[in-house]
Amino acid sequence: MPTVTKKLCYAAFCSALLLIALGGMLPIAAPAHAEQSTARLDGIWFTCEFAKRTSPPDDDCRMLDDEGFEMRSGQLTYLRNRFSEEEACKGQKKGQCFRADEKEIIVSRRKIGRIDIDNYLLKLRYLGCTQRYHLTPSEHYVAVIPDEEKCFWATQRHFYVTRYTGKLTTP
Repeated sequence: MPTVTKKLCYAAFCSALLLIALGGMLPIAAPAHAEQSTARLDGIWFTCEFAKRTSPPDDDCRMLDDEGFEMRSGQLTYLRNRFSEEEACKGQKKGQCFRADEKEIIVSRRKIGRIDIDNYLLKLRYLGCTQRYHLTPSEHYVAVIPDEEKCFWATQRHFYVTRYTGKLTTP
């Protein structure tokens, strides 16, 4: 894969990471300081498995993708559910999703870095361009939608994310 393509894929991947972490900000009153906002986002977040490119999931986000993120004190960590046996995933790809009500999952972890927040907008700077994302809550998930003005690396894709409340175990 050419270097430019790898960088663009990584940018989209980073977008997803940050968007998942910010999903919980919406039900909170407007924060006075980014530091306070970040603390309220602490938790575990996964993308809804059956969301489409620009459409919300039709299962109220009861099935989650195998990739997610953990936010702790402004630090973002990538998570991957490595041992799912779920067979009802998109495209019938066994193990690439899990049920949101699972009590415990086994994950691998990789630190990503710090995240900063500007009220209710996510601003992601990558390769010299800042992409803005609008956050819209619903009962079962948060929609994360890119601004009309897009960076060259950003896609039209909407992200639908939800908090995972089960336990994480790392092998």
